[in-house]
Amino acid sequence: MINSLIIRKSKKKDIRDISIFLTKNFNKKISQKYLKYKYFNEKSFSFIAIHKNKIIGHIAFVKKRISNSNLFLFSRHSSCVEASYRRNNVYTSLCTYSYKKIFLENKSNLLISWPNQHNYKVPINSLIKDYYIFNNYVIISNIFTFKKEKTALIKKRIKKFKLTKQVADKIKKYLFLYKSIFNKDFQYFKKRYISDQQFYLFEIKIQNEDSAFILNLKKNNDFYSMYLHEYLGSASLYIKSLNILVKKLSEYKIPISFWVEKNNYYLKNKFINNKFKILGDNFKIIILSHLKINKKIKEKIKKQKFFMGDTDVFDNVN
Repeated sequence: MINSLIIRKSKKKDIRDISIFLTKNFNKKISQKYLKYKYFNEKSFSFIAIHKNKIIGHIAFVKKRISNSNLFLFSRHSSCVEASYRRNNVYTSLCTYSYKKIFLENKSNLLISWPNQHNYKVPINSLIKDYYIFNNYVIISNIFTFKKEKTALIKKRIKKFKLTKQVADKIKKYLFLYKSIFNKDFQYFKKRYISDQQFYLFEIKIQNEDSAFILNLKKNNDFYSMYLHEYLGSASLYIKSLNILVKKLSEYKIPISFWVEKNNYYLKNKFINNKFKILGDNFKIIILSHLKINKKIKEKIKKQKFFMGDTDVFDNVN
């Protein structure tokens, strides 16, 4: 345990230092603009651990309403501790402090976390009375079957699919088909995806039924890939729609990466072949509560299909 460790809620004056800390520890640029937009508003919380006037740990939460419920899920993001301070209870102390603050101010609500394979320990402490662990999600990608190309060429090919303010209203027609544990209305999609980030809307039509995908163009090891953030459409058409999307992107010579549940053997067997491989970390999804989780809510959670857009890991953050 580290002596004189200070843990507190972040203030706007901390944004610059948090940006420097996260950029160093995540080994990628995390801009002040992104942090201000993501974690410093009425629906988010950010906490820092300080030792000798230096930030050594960070954790943040984004507040999301559960559909058809008065409950909220507080989604945990951007949590890390500086390497030289790990295994000194800094992360545990950050979790305990932040959980206590959130549960105190938001009585019967839940937390959701997204640990990868390097952080699989369930952050359980005396505050947590119940939790539910989903099966791991893995990233499936065909990124290595394409040649590395210049960003300008890729963007030029798919310019017509750019999700701009002018085409944002198209999303409205898909919302009645959209099923999620999160209460995602048009304002959510507008705020989440109509920004200066590289989001694209691909519409699919199958036997007079419409569906759509929201994708993010993101760099990974010098290669650009489309990351599947959201699927808007009937669950029964998801696999057919995904097949069409993959073919369409292949025509534009652009790879795609997306989440698959680790126990979804049908989907994994369909895509893992000479073109698609499992890419990078596994992600575990955990729901935590300081109360016994209501059975109806737990059943709703169990049926939920998560997409990359539900976390911030795959956002462009610079």
